[in-house]
Amino acid sequence: MKNKVIIALLAVSMVMTAGCGKTNTDSLISSVPETEDVAVSSVTTNAESEAAGETTSSVAPIITSQPVDPNAGLKTIGTVANTDTILTVRLVNATGKNITGLTVNNGANLLAEGDPFAVNEKRVLYYDSAEDIVAAAGNVVVYNMHVTFEDGTSYDLNSFPFGDTDEAEICLSDTAAYIRFTSKSQSQEISTQGTEEAIVAAAAAEAEAAAKAEAEQKAKEAAAASAAAAANKGSTTGSAGGSRHTYDDSNTYDGGGDADDGGTTYHDGGDTDDGGTAYDGEDTTDGGDTGDDGGTTDNGDDGGNTDDGCLDDGLTW
Repeated sequence: MKNKVIIALLAVSMVMTAGCGKTNTDSLISSVPETEDVAVSSVTTNAESEAAGETTSSVAPIITSQPVDPNAGLKTIGTVANTDTILTVRLVNATGKNITGLTVNNGANLLAEGDPFAVNEKRVLYYDSAEDIVAAAGNVVVYNMHVTFEDGTSYDLNSFPFGDTDEAEICLSDTAAYIRFTSKSQSQEISTQGTEEAIVAAAAAEAEAAAKAEAEQKAKEAAAASAAAAANKGSTTGSAGGSRHTYDDSNTYDGGGDADDGGTTYHDGGDTDDGGTAYDGEDTTDGGDTGDDGGTTDNGDDGGNTDDGCLDDGLTW
């Protein structure tokens, strides 16, 4: 208000000095540009301030903010380094269990012994991917993480999204471990729970099928072995039952003079026993001797000797 009054007075003064015969001060005041109003106001205000002994600045101060490092003060997992092959990500343990082991692509445990990754703790993971890049030979590198809990259970985190997120929560369901993260490429929050549970279920089904196939194969082998044993036993029994040998008592043994209790007749070099004498194991020699067994007459001695008979008074030759 004060500024407008001052402007009005200046306008009146200008009219009176110019002597142009214009008496309508309102039109003069209204013709003054707004920019001039601001300029005069600014000058007047500064003049008033200076008259009052105050100092003002026409340039507003510039307030700058320093960026906050989100990793500051966090414990680390792995070896801290700053190379092109180092991958970093913040991890939050939201599993409800302490994590004692953490590996990537079947590498060494990145957690120091005696320093578990505690429940609800946040840490920064540093992983050197140099060996994985070499092994991939130009192909896309897939990073599979494996976590082990203090109770001995362990789970896989397949295709970990290094580079697509700055922070991930490790979670645990009844059957699988999984992660939640905000994807840079998709600009949305992603959970891998469904994917990880499906992988675990498929692996369990495959293991069950393999165990069943192995059991069936063992059962077949056992049945075949049992059948073979039974067949072998039957063959052995049949052979034993038909193994009795029948000896032909009519066999003739020449020149042996041996005694066969089975009734075999022996021919001693052609001697003939006309009397049907039964030999009691004693050989008869063709040397001319006559064996008289209680009145038996041997008329067929090959030596030509004749036993004429047995007389009451003695033997007659």
